[in-house]
Amino acid sequence: LWEFVDQCEQSRQQLLKGHEFLITRHFDNRVKEFVKNIIMGPGDEKVPIEYYNYRIEFQARGLPHIHGVLWIKKNWLQSELGITETLVDNPEAAAKLANLTMTCSLPVNDAEVMKNASEVQKHRHTKSCRKTGKACRFGFPKLPMQETVVAKPMPADTEPEVKEERLKKAKDVLTKAFDVLENPLTDDNMSFDEFFNILGVTAKEYEELCSITERGQVLLLKRTIKERYINSYNQEWLRAWNANMDIQVALDPYAIIMYI
Repeated sequence: LWEFVDQCEQSRQQLLKGHEFLITRHFDNRVKEFVKNIIMGPGDEKVPIEYYNYRIEFQARGLPHIHGVLWIKKNWLQSELGITETLVDNPEAAAKLANLTMTCSLPVNDAEVMKNASEVQKHRHTKSCRKTGKACRFGFPKLPMQETVVAKPMPADTEPEVKEERLKKAKDVLTKAFDVLENPLTDDNMSFDEFFNILGVTAKEYEELCSITERGQVLLLKRTIKERYINSYNQEWLRAWNANMDIQVALDPYAIIMYI
């Protein structure tokens, strides 16, 4: 289809102009079929969803996108992952659930997923990224991690001097890390050992420093230096939908309520 479209004298935008109603109906139907057959449909080793909620929003240029929340069945979470409490109180289970439901990898052994992820999941900075300051407001590039972890504040009983010293070291190391990751000359195939050598830390120190936040919990997905601009996605969903998606594990019940 797209080979035929690209051979037309008109651009894709020109071909679609004037057919907004048809396009909107097509999108709406595709969303409903995706929910029915992929999200709520059957499948071996599938994470079972009990409830879902979503709404469609339109950008200023008229393109639709979806915001939604999925509730995983409680009995499955308990039997398969041993999760009996909220994820905010169980960071290890949150990391395990994240690894099971999402990734930001570019799998060399799966040409279809790698192609789709490289095309629709890779973040590219625009003017919109910097409108609230110097840093990208979408949080790219992401920190490379050897394993998925949940970053959280230090224990409340940590001595103030120790807390201040650790936060300062974490800030210094992560500032240096982002300088490397933002540099367009950085080798995408850089190894973790090379990355740690540049930062002057060991692998253990790096993970410990990345795992500290001033407030709130943040999920840091397993990713290589090459995958620092790849947004989180589900591989099976990407095969079926083949458009940009941003999947997150909701750690905080309050954040879920505010999002809904």
